[in-house]
Amino acid sequence: MIEIVPFNPNHARILFAELRAHGRTLCYPEEMIIKAYQIKGSVATSLVLLDGLHIPLACGGIMFQEWNRGEAWILESPRIDAFKVALWKAMMKMLPLLAHEGAFRRVQAVCFSDGKGQMFRRLGFQYEGTLRSFGPIGQTGYLYSRIFQ
Repeated sequence: MIEIVPFNPNHARILFAELRAHGRTLCYPEEMIIKAYQIKGSVATSLVLLDGLHIPLACGGIMFQEWNRGEAWILESPRIDAFKVALWKAMMKMLPLLAHEGAFRRVQAVCFSDGKGQMFRRLGFQYEGTLRSFGPIGQTGYLYSRIFQ
């Protein structure tokens, strides 16, 4: 069984450890990323597997950026493929709730692959532009946004 619970920094630490174990590297120190996820005005949640251990499958939220704007983020476990439907339902449910909770008028997201762009389009985001040499190692980014009233 899967449940949506409040974000806990340890959920992100567990997911970062899983990503490292699968050969993924990060461009920034993990604790710096976790601190950014929790900046004042930000909102977040976690999707956990209720198997007695509350093992996180994903964390996500909206980081505060002033002027009622926020940046959507998601951190997924390498095990998430078996739970894609649950993740999708959680994102559809939680995105508007988090935007309302944080009083965000505009939520934007930057992704570095078309697959993630397709996910944001399905969540009601609109493509706004290509950001050349935007990523931490010079990757091209794709900017999406969604307006909440």
